[in-house]
Amino acid sequence: MSRVPAQSPHTAPQMSRVPAQSPHTADDSSHCGAQKLSAESRFIAQPYGSAGCELAPGRFRTRVFGKRQPRSPASAPEEEQTPELGPPSASGPPDPALGPIPRLPGTPAPIPRPALAGAPAAQGAALEGGRRSRSCCSVELYSGAFLLCCRLDPYGFERPEDFDYAAYEEFFSTYLVILTRRAIKWSKLLKGSSRVQTSMTVKRYIRKGVPLEHRARVWMGVSGAQAQMDRNPGYYHRLLQGERNDSLEEAIRTDMNRTFPDNVNFRRGADPCLQKTLYNVLLAHGRHNRGVGYCQGMNFIAGYLILITKNEEESFWLLDALVGRILPDYYSPAMLGLKTDQEVLGELVRTKLPAVAALMDGHGVLWTLVVSRWFICLFVDILPVETVLRIWDCLFNEGSKIIFRVALTLIKQHQAFILEATSFADVCEKFKEITRGRFVTECHTFMQKIFSEPGSLPMTTITRLRERCRAKLLAQG
Repeated sequence: MSRVPAQSPHTAPQMSRVPAQSPHTADDSSHCGAQKLSAESRFIAQPYGSAGCELAPGRFRTRVFGKRQPRSPASAPEEEQTPELGPPSASGPPDPALGPIPRLPGTPAPIPRPALAGAPAAQGAALEGGRRSRSCCSVELYSGAFLLCCRLDPYGFERPEDFDYAAYEEFFSTYLVILTRRAIKWSKLLKGSSRVQTSMTVKRYIRKGVPLEHRARVWMGVSGAQAQMDRNPGYYHRLLQGERNDSLEEAIRTDMNRTFPDNVNFRRGADPCLQKTLYNVLLAHGRHNRGVGYCQGMNFIAGYLILITKNEEESFWLLDALVGRILPDYYSPAMLGLKTDQEVLGELVRTKLPAVAALMDGHGVLWTLVVSRWFICLFVDILPVETVLRIWDCLFNEGSKIIFRVALTLIKQHQAFILEATSFADVCEKFKEITRGRFVTECHTFMQKIFSEPGSLPMTTITRLRERCRAKLLAQG
């Protein structure tokens, strides 16, 4: 694969690399548009943290994907009590980071709302050594209806101007019930357990979705990252103090402003700015894995890890699990693993979807031209955020064959659409279009499809194809 200077995340990725070897530190945008959600749901997803959020004026407290409970502290276990976000009282003034909320006719005076992503209160808690955080999305309950005041998605990404709130509402009203049910099951599964270990039960649970409040813990456990971190106490911080490598540092620094420009948490004006955390994680990994150093595309992966774990050290060890064990040779200087797996996908399509393979051959379209970003960025900035996270749930547990399942599902589901292509450029455009729309937004149904649509896909088949494709690539030089 040829390498050219770095590009915007919205264009096809071209790799720039440096050999392996201090922290750096994006305009805050917290404007919100109100959107009414249909409502009798009793649940609220608070995606940016595991603490509950206070609601007005029905005086309910709702945990992440949890059941509605009375707000009185006496009614909840001590560990589930949450900071008071209600009306100002004698205990002190309201949090200055909390702004006014919209009022509906006939409602009492407004109370403060949880801070939006990018607000100091939300981000400060997010990175203070753990996973504490306020909601980045303000959700209020008024007269049996939800108001979603969000031009930002739950992770701080700005929604596009043409975002279909009605379609999202229809999907989310159903998905919220699923999330709640899964959260209850996960809480029971993890109760009394200090570490997540792989098992058939855990595998089944992961395929059905990991609630955000447990996601970092589950990823750390099933990927082996937790075990690595426990065996190497203080190692991450020693890496940050390691010997300087100007070329490594400059390559990482160059990509900082190119990483999620549409996410308020990564903008230079944010306080704190996640660019500093991202820089640290990539720098430490470059010094740790000197055979890889830094490769463009790793910044997007590390950025997602930071948004989920809200912890530098955990993000580093998860990145090490991906680059070092789950996706070997994807980011090495020759990128042989990446090139091999793109060829493997081509062989799988030739077997399972021969008409698509014939179309690609007929127009001379190489697989690397249409799927390279799928593999390099693990679908980040390609599929919707929640769908990517559901894919990653399975990727950390089951390994790289999940990427093939996702790719084959996208192609098979849109086979008739792809076969309408009449030119080289048309084929490339259709492969971009199949990553958009309702099919990929409805993540729960999508994840069910990836385990049914491609059919049987044993690891032995993938291993055999990898050996054949790797040998072919090496023979070509």
